[in-house]
Amino acid sequence: ERIGAAEVLRTEDSTSCAVEEATPAAPANNQSRQRTRIPVEPLDAIAVRAMKERERHLQVEVLTSWSRLTLEKQKVVAVEHANREAAALVRDARVSRLGLFKAALG
Repeated sequence: ERIGAAEVLRTEDSTSCAVEEATPAAPANNQSRQRTRIPVEPLDAIAVRAMKERERHLQVEVLTSWSRLTLEKQKVVAVEHANREAAALVRDARVSRLGLFKAALG
């Protein structure tokens, strides 16, 4: 595979590639070519890393959803508690009024 003036040669196990690049003053017979080895990440490792990133993203979504659900549940519990207290106050007021009415009747 050629990329510009460089030629990329993959190794058989695809764990690295060799890049041959002609030096600027290279003669036509390629005696002055430079070879550099560059590590290449295998596709399996790329796929595993992508799956782990997706899993982490989903965990964040689940935790966020759980936090929202917990907050909503806390709000519902607080409203239910307030409703019970209000009902108790209304009941107490009725009992007090009834007591006052009975006392007034004598």
